[in-house]
Order: sequence, then C-alpha cells, then structure tokens
Amino acid sequence: MQFVENLFSMPQFGSRVQVKYKRSGLDGKIVGFEQVIVNPQETNAKNSLRLDRQMGSKLDFVRGRAGFMPFAPGGIDTPEIPESNLILHRDADGLFDIPPGFSRGLKNEGVGVEAEDVGVLKEKETEEANDEIDNEAYDDDLDRSDIDEGDEEEAEDGIEDIANGVNAFKFDDDSSSAQVGSSFSSAIDDLLPQDISFGRTDTATSIALSSAGLTTKVKEWAHVVDVNKTITNFEELVPNPAKEYPFELDTFQKEAVYHLEQGDSVFVAAHTSAGKTAVAEYAISMANRNMTKTIYTSPIKALSNQKYRDFKQIYDDVGILTGDVQINPEASCLIMTTEILRKV
Repeated sequence: MQFVENLFSMPQFGSRVQVKYKRSGLDGKIVGFEQVIVNPQETNAKNSLRLDRQMGSKLDFVRGRAGFMPFAPGGIDTPEIPESNLILHRDADGLFDIPPGFSRGLKNEGVGVEAEDVGVLKEKETEEANDEIDNEAYDDDLDRSDIDEGDEEEAEDGIEDIANGVNAFKFDDDSSSAQVGSSFSSAIDDLLPQDISFGRTDTATSIALSSAGLTTKVKEWAHVVDVNKTITNFEELVPNPAKEYPFELDTFQKEAVYHLEQGDSVFVAAHTSAGKTAVAEYAISMANRNMTKTIYTSPIKALSNQKYRDFKQIYDDVGILTGDVQINPEASCLIMTTEILRKV
C-alpha cells in the first residue's frame, strides 16, 4: 500500500545549490558560507570528479576508458583558478602591456611614452640645442678675430682656403660614408645564400661548376628509386615474403616490398589502378607477421567502408574507426579517415 502511495507523490528534486565553507587561518576557522550552483547535466566522467555526475555509456560500464577522471577523495576542494585579468600586468593607463609567459612587453618609441620619459626627452633636446648655439657663437667669434687681424687679401685667401677645406671635408665625408655603406651591405650579402636549390640542382649551374672543378652539396631528403631498372634477384632479396601474390609484381612494387622488408619508410607515387593497394596489403601482412599495428587512411568515409569490406575478406583482424562507425578499434589493421587520424 505504501508503494502505491509513493507512485502518486513527487520525489524530492536534487539540490542544484551546494554550500561551501569559507575558512581562514592555519586552524581552518569558518568565517563564512558560499553558495555554488551545480548543474548535474554538464558534469560527466570526462570533466568532473563528483560522485553525482552523469553515468557513462553501456560500452564503458565495466572497463571504463583511459580518459575518464576518477572520483575525488572526500575533503578535497577544487582549486580556484584566478581570473586572467588579475594575473596580467597593466601599465599606467590601465592597458595590458605584458603578455602571458613574457618578462616584459613591447616598447614602441614615441607611442605610449610615460610622463617621466617625456620630461627626460625634453631636457635632452634643450641641452643639445643650447650646445649647438654655443658652438655656433664660438665659431663666429673665431672667424671675426681672424678677419680683423689680417689684411683683406689674406682674409679673402683664408676664406677661400676654408671654403676649399670644407668642400674637401664634405667630399671625404661622403666618400667615407659610401665606403662604410658598401662594406656594410657586402657584409650582409656574405651572410645571405647565393642561390636556393630546394633540393634540386640546375643543369646549367652543375655544368658550370663541374667545368670549374667545383661540386655543389645538395641535401637529399629522399632516395628516388629507378623503376625502369628491373630486379632479377627479387627472390634472393626477399626469401620469406609476408604475402604471396598470384601474379608477377611490377618493378615499383618489388622495390617497395624490398624496402619495407629493410625497415625503410616507403612513399609510393603512382597513377590510378597502378597497384598501390598491393603494397598496402603487403604492409598489413607484415604487421600481422611482426605483431605490429597498421593504419590505413582514406579521405572520405565511403572509401573507408569499402576498404574495410575488402580487407575483411583477406584478413581476420581488421577494424574501422570513423566519425559514425567504430568496429574493433584494437585490431592490428585499423582503417580510419584522415580527420580521425589527426585527432588521435
């Protein structure tokens, strides 16, 4: 009878407000209370340590996942994260001038100058102007005394000599500044590379250097295999292949298989329907033999589903991982889209 009565009564709602104590001092004396709004719909196993968070899915009921957060022990409060505007430094105008992680901010000359700096600049400008005025007055006094002591002809000769000397000084100054500028530019040119090859060598440049007895040092990022040269001893190079094919492999396929067996990184560039999938199948067979993992990527989901169907007919341990489908993600051969691979 009590069970029937409980069916007609509304249950108590969960509290959306939690009361927290405000403590101070070493003894933890309670000085006040604070109400914190709790939204249980936003808390889950990935972002909360609370006991009343939402439950996970049925697939993760037993084992859970590595990314799930544990429950917080009792008595441990969540650390308060200070606001960013309280951490960042402000200048005299109240503007943020030092970004996070930097010891100082950007200092622009003439922009946002402090009042003290403006006063110092004005004092320096006034002192420089007074020094220039004193020097000009002293030069005028010297010129007048020279003219009064000598005759007019000597004064004219002296003025001509002074003018010639000034012109010569200007010419020497210009030539010296030109020499300094040319030497500075030549020093910068010595630091810059003369040519940029991007891994390639121009034919004309290589011929000219070879005729002069010089050689260019080019860094090779990849070793290009000559596919026009056939491999006659493929069975000797790969005595125990991971996969047998019912047809004769092409030259580039043999080269790829050989380098895969050697542990090299192989990049196959071929046109459509040339046989690149055969190389991928050999890599999957090697992963099964060596007990390693192979990831086959495709740009769209339709191709991923098609490759999963094709590989499932050949291999047993195959999985697929896309935005919509997740089948056997622990398989040795995992097919996924490039978007999922980027997020892994």
